[in-house]
Amino acid sequence: MHGSGDVALAFSTTNKIPHYPQKSLIKTTLLSDFWMDPLFEMAADAAEESLLNALLAARTMKGRGGNQVYEIPIDRLKKALKIEISP
Repeated sequence: MHGSGDVALAFSTTNKIPHYPQKSLIKTTLLSDFWMDPLFEMAADAAEESLLNALLAARTMKGRGGNQVYEIPIDRLKKALKIEISP
């Protein structure tokens, strides 16, 4: 196991509909949007944490043509986002 922390979760909200149905009517089951909210919230939280991890891992670097990009100091990021970040 590489331990990178990368995890993927995929799911579909569609019903299985046969390409050549045997009957003219197809029964479907629907899940209320209310029950999907926690999944969407988890996806948003995961995206936010991934972005913060990338921002905190970035280091000052010099690129092509002498262009330089600077890392964001943790204290400035905390102040800008008004959040608590433990080192």
